[in-house]
Amino acid sequence: ISITHASTMGGSILNNGVINAGQNAISIFSAATISGSISNNGTIDGGNNGISISFSATVNGGISNSGTIHGDIFAINVSADSNVSHIDILGQNARVIGAVEATNSTVHITDGAIFTSEGSYNVNIFNIASNALFNMANTITATSVNNSGTLAIADTSKTIVGDYTQQTGGVFKTSISNPSNYGQLVVTGAIDLSQSGNIYLQVAPNALLHNGDIFANVISGNTLTTPTNGFNISDNSYIWSFIPTLNNASNGLNLTATINQSVYNICQGSFCQGAATAILGQIAAGNPIFSPYATLPTADELRVAFSQATPELTNENIQALQLITRSVMDIAPMWNTLRGKSAGDAMFYQPGKIWIKPYGGSMTQNERNSVPGFDTTVYGAVIGKDIQWDDWLFGGGFAAGGNTMHGKSILSVQSLDSQAYQGMVYGAKRLPNHVYFAGQGLIGFENNDTNRSIPLYASTATGSYNSWFTNLRVETGWSTYALSPNFVFTPAIDASFLYINQGSYQEMGSLMDLSIASNHNSSLVLGAYGNGAYHLSTQNQRDLTLTGYAGFAGNVINSQPQVSSTFIASGSTFSTFGVQFNEVVFRGGIGLSLTCPTNPLSIELNYDLQAGNNAYSGVGAATIKYKT
Repeated sequence: ISITHASTMGGSILNNGVINAGQNAISIFSAATISGSISNNGTIDGGNNGISISFSATVNGGISNSGTIHGDIFAINVSADSNVSHIDILGQNARVIGAVEATNSTVHITDGAIFTSEGSYNVNIFNIASNALFNMANTITATSVNNSGTLAIADTSKTIVGDYTQQTGGVFKTSISNPSNYGQLVVTGAIDLSQSGNIYLQVAPNALLHNGDIFANVISGNTLTTPTNGFNISDNSYIWSFIPTLNNASNGLNLTATINQSVYNICQGSFCQGAATAILGQIAAGNPIFSPYATLPTADELRVAFSQATPELTNENIQALQLITRSVMDIAPMWNTLRGKSAGDAMFYQPGKIWIKPYGGSMTQNERNSVPGFDTTVYGAVIGKDIQWDDWLFGGGFAAGGNTMHGKSILSVQSLDSQAYQGMVYGAKRLPNHVYFAGQGLIGFENNDTNRSIPLYASTATGSYNSWFTNLRVETGWSTYALSPNFVFTPAIDASFLYINQGSYQEMGSLMDLSIASNHNSSLVLGAYGNGAYHLSTQNQRDLTLTGYAGFAGNVINSQPQVSSTFIASGSTFSTFGVQFNEVVFRGGIGLSLTCPTNPLSIELNYDLQAGNNAYSGVGAATIKYKT
């Protein structure tokens, strides 16, 4: 498009398509006048100039662009003797590719616009409106650059040839990678920050910062007027804070990096405190492997990231083992020989049977002492054989099974799968007056596979370790038929000691891999119960019996699970504690047993539960017995 030789165009040039030319896509020259504007929402592409206004030409309505204007030499070229009052940048998709030469024009980055320079500017005035973002990638030459929005530069030095005024609400934004690589705004004239001292720092994902690093002359000029209300330094990192000071000449702003002291309180008293301290130590030392934590903007996001850096489920697997051993111990025939518990009743037990008992259960631990909790399922089977000798019962068995555990809430990205194998022996003694004494011993081995997803690093750390454990249990009780000939009631007390030793292991698969030390845990649970068995039917020599029990138990050792770990990448050893299972819990169960003394086969069904310490667990089992 060419308008020339004192021609006058009464309207405007509106482009929603493509204007393309070898030299000038739009050329207004030789005293030509457009009474309206040049408005571009499409593409204007010239080999030399996108838009050329020259030789005393005039565009009364200025130029507005929400599309693309490109020129190999100048995107917009307005000669000094021509008149284009303003150049407006609209919207969030505008591009001006090439230099802009318009010494009599005012550039407006309008309200709501997001715009990045792709060439230098030589204009009269350069304005950035409120709620506008201007990414300055080239030199700006102007009498004054006035910023009411955001002027942003990357991690290089950019220059304003002229004055810079940061108006009310205005923000200067710069990027920081390290003390040798950060954004600086150099102003050849005067800097006036009296209306706004807002400085925003974008800490890069790969930033390498040390506590005490100084970023000199982040913004500097010939003179600097400081903010009336002081500097307001903000950034995208909750970990890093930056302290503003003037340089020695008082014409530039220096920033000193320091750890935000509030960050040390994020996990205070929480299971993630040890991991947080270790990570912060590495960040302060400038370890680049830990730099992604420095880009998290809020305390909540950091708390999540610190928590996911812990091997918490290694602690909680101790509770799963307690559930597994209780499942195996509670279903051994020694108990249904001598008490009316859900597993059976003494009135119809036939010793000398081979028995097999599959079981399955689950446990839900809700948040307790800051640990988010977990869900786990357990499964397995026990096979055994017992014999009677006078008033004694002796037996043994073998159990195989496992569990699958998933963390809750912020630990939902962690899981653990285990396979356990256990050997056990048991014995019971009938004493006078319907009193009995019973004991049981168990030793087991477990293989565990851990999976710890780390979203901050888009990676997963996996590990494998072995553990062994032993459980010793004794019980005594007294049975009475006083209430009914068909009902036996047995009050009982028991004690169960469990020792667990978990081996050390190293993870692989992530920059945040851990080396986890071996650990051990002990518990001594004392319980008191009331057990009952009621014969529903005794027809045809078949005994159909409903059993049940209820009582309370408590751990008197109160040994809180704790594991020590070290990041393989570097750092100090830290501890992570688990849920402390230290309150009295309720235990109960119901069962149904079908036995026929003349039939070698018997069947039992039972369900046992435990509730307390903000947790619930339940185990169901079905037993098939065959008398040889």
